[in-house]
Amino acid sequence: MNSSKYLRELFMQFFISRSHLKVPSGPVIVKHNLYNQSDFTCAGVQQFIPILVGEQEPPAKRLVNSQKCIRLNDKDLVGYDDQHHTFFEMLGNWSFGDCSKAEALQFVWEFLTQTLSVNPSHLYTTYFGGNEIHDADTETRDIWQMMGVPNTHLFACNAERNLWSLGDIGPFGTCTEIHFDRRMINSKDKKSKNNESQTSINFDSPHLMELWNIVFMKYNRHRDGRITFLSSPLIVDTGMGLERLCTIMQNCNSTYETDLFQPLINRMSELSPHSLTYQGRWGHEDSNEKDTAFRIVSDHIRTIVATFAEGLHITSTRKYARKIKDLFKKTAIISNTKLGLERGSLAKLVPLVTKQLGDAHPDLRINERNIIEKVANEERRLWAQQDEGFKHIENILGNLARGGTVPGDCVYELIYKNRIDLDSIKEYVKNRGFSIDESRFLDLAENRRRKQRKEDISS
Repeated sequence: MNSSKYLRELFMQFFISRSHLKVPSGPVIVKHNLYNQSDFTCAGVQQFIPILVGEQEPPAKRLVNSQKCIRLNDKDLVGYDDQHHTFFEMLGNWSFGDCSKAEALQFVWEFLTQTLSVNPSHLYTTYFGGNEIHDADTETRDIWQMMGVPNTHLFACNAERNLWSLGDIGPFGTCTEIHFDRRMINSKDKKSKNNESQTSINFDSPHLMELWNIVFMKYNRHRDGRITFLSSPLIVDTGMGLERLCTIMQNCNSTYETDLFQPLINRMSELSPHSLTYQGRWGHEDSNEKDTAFRIVSDHIRTIVATFAEGLHITSTRKYARKIKDLFKKTAIISNTKLGLERGSLAKLVPLVTKQLGDAHPDLRINERNIIEKVANEERRLWAQQDEGFKHIENILGNLARGGTVPGDCVYELIYKNRIDLDSIKEYVKNRGFSIDESRFLDLAENRRRKQRKEDISS
């Protein structure tokens, strides 16, 4: 009960019973994108953009699905907090001119408070408070009030918070968010929490977790700055993270304690020669960052599996492939240096991902054998490149006088050919009594980035 599979299916059936057509997840790799600059699908609505702008007809007026999403912008926060993931599932439902705001919000509230029996006192809602261009969404505010949401749980927010879009161009609209207050679960003194919630809601509070975002798509921003109305008078676009829903419904302290991550973490413990176990420590309590490593690897392997399932070639020069290549290197190195996993262990994690997600996303299960082979081959290639690189460092140091400087051109080659990160090179040569010409390396690296940006724009 309340397993991720159960909750995902419960969501689907709830909306199917309310005249929504279930559609499959779109791909996670965005190879041709006319409406924003994202390399990966980062929101459920992304595959429906052509429908929103009137270029295609929807398969039905109401849709529901679970979309595989990848967001790499905050990848450096993964493992250090429980709010960010590089891969996640977005449970979403859409209406293309067939559902009023009131009906859409009623569906959301009914699913949470009746189907899932979430206590309404744990929920806080926001709405768009207006700006110099767009009026406040008082209609949404009034609907929430009529549905019984008290003013102490209902807040007006600015455009940065409650005017939602995928990017600088394309469809956008006002939104209303539902946040879950995890402090309230075991609290008897609910009144004392209200003032704190009012000041912290929507601002990355560790106690408040954004659960569901309901966007009322109405406008389209063009490249020349013009704003026009979309083809339908009201398009409802909602998204709720499955990982966060599981955290609440499985009564966990973080997403990493849910059944989406625990099998992966337990398998890593089994593979660790040091019999490491996940303790759920954060911040200064995780001084050796072992628990952080568990979280990073368990998150990143899901992204790797999802992209490899779609045929990503990590040797490709495309920008999205380079990003996954860097993510793969980080995952392999952390699993080896922090958790003590033997080289080649990442492939042993793949079946756990495909088992957990394969029913909802059959492409993962169908391609499991190929994904395992690709992960194993890539990890072998990575370690071979690094071993060759460290031998090269030894040869360089052998030709330098004690206290000498490794040329920046050599550092550049070690990083981009042998995939050794800069900090590892600096530490290695420092321990041997040498230094590196970091200034020269940074110049070369910046020239490389400029060249890649030009190639990305022209491709």
